[in-house]
Amino acid sequence: MYFLDHGDAYYRGLILSSFSAYSGGYIAQDRAVNIFPFMGATGDNYTGCEVTGFSLAGNNLITVGKSVPHGFAVNGQTGYENLNKNIFMIITDKNSIASRFIWLTQYSPSGAEITLTEPKLIPVGNNQYAVLFSEETSNQSVLHYLLMDMSGNVILSKLYKNVTIQTDSQPILWGRNIVWVSGNYDNGNYDSSRTYLYEIPVVTTPLNGIALNQTNLTIDEGNTQKLTPSFTPSNSDDVKDVVWTSSNPGIASVSEDGTIQGNGYGQAVITASAGDFQAQCQVTVKVSENNTPLTKPVLKLSQKSADQIHLTWKKVPGAKGYQIYCKTDSQSSYKRIKTLKTGAVSFDAAVVPDVTYSFKVRAYGTNASGKNKYSKFSAVKSRKAAVPAPSKVSCKMSNGGIEVSWKKVAGASGYVIYRNGSAAKTVKSSVSTWKDTKAYDSQTGMYWVYNYYVKAFKTVNGKRIYSKPTKTINLYS
Repeated sequence: MYFLDHGDAYYRGLILSSFSAYSGGYIAQDRAVNIFPFMGATGDNYTGCEVTGFSLAGNNLITVGKSVPHGFAVNGQTGYENLNKNIFMIITDKNSIASRFIWLTQYSPSGAEITLTEPKLIPVGNNQYAVLFSEETSNQSVLHYLLMDMSGNVILSKLYKNVTIQTDSQPILWGRNIVWVSGNYDNGNYDSSRTYLYEIPVVTTPLNGIALNQTNLTIDEGNTQKLTPSFTPSNSDDVKDVVWTSSNPGIASVSEDGTIQGNGYGQAVITASAGDFQAQCQVTVKVSENNTPLTKPVLKLSQKSADQIHLTWKKVPGAKGYQIYCKTDSQSSYKRIKTLKTGAVSFDAAVVPDVTYSFKVRAYGTNASGKNKYSKFSAVKSRKAAVPAPSKVSCKMSNGGIEVSWKKVAGASGYVIYRNGSAAKTVKSSVSTWKDTKAYDSQTGMYWVYNYYVKAFKTVNGKRIYSKPTKTINLYS
């Protein structure tokens, strides 16, 4: 039988005692050893040490806790007063009572304060133990999972972000999972108002690598093919979900199950990631050699902003991008203003009100030899840039006046509110309401029924360019 006593005043240290049963029905102490002596004078109560786990593992006794260094230096520093605590483990031979002291963390005792929760010791079978504790900072909590053998060797370690384990919670083994209850730690905020059930798998065979069934692959544009991962060792219980990525999805994309889609001529690297390990496959996508021209886009123009005209067109099959050309009435030739390489089918062109702009668009792609091919240009679309009129104009009685409101126009410099056909107020572009105090008679408490409309304007070279007026409204509209 073994007892562990946390001594403070006398003796100062962790005292491990063994007891044996003798004939006559009595139990006597065989020996007592101080496996973790504490600094400080006899009679001191402060130890700077917390013991949170004690278990028999084969021929060894395992003790875990957190403590200031005392005589076991951390980063060359010893001592016990006003120092940070670290997580420790002590492995003691149950027969000889010889002990080995291990620091599981080695944060600076005198550095920035690090909050570590009490380490929890959980037997997981085969003389293996899991040690769990949380490292908490001002912005997150990270759960540390250590798998140890009975000699105190770390078999593997894992981290779980935004997971915590509190002092009053003791994890248990449930099947091949470790479960416990605790509050929730999310984005740096600890919520103790609700209790959550946490579960992590018992990992005993760490993952050492991942491979793919193919490292080079050639497929035709429009076709698919699936990659299959394998893991080393094959019996690892540390396999996470595989994350698939492509270096160029425009050439070859990949789905969550490893299926590759050939999207266009060229090469891309597909990467499968599992934990800290990766495997890659270089994919070459071929396209059929043909002289079939790309369909020319159908262009449409619209304007909802005072300084932009919005261009849209439908996607052209086989196109890798689009080139946009523009000219004004004062220009003799078109100029390419944008090349879209992402497959986008819209663009906002910067404009100045009261100027007429003409636009045309063509698609481009590549053939099997990698050379560019182009569609014919779309039909030219022209539009005189204008300042759009505000929308959603309304008015209502307000304390001491009639409040007129409207939806702001992007790019406008300001607005003019008209009362009964005459300009009543000019406001900045940041304003979308105005109270007409002249519409209220304070002596009678009556409101005058005025008609209102609003114009937006854009100032260009010191000159105001106005929108069309909004619809006319009044209190009865």
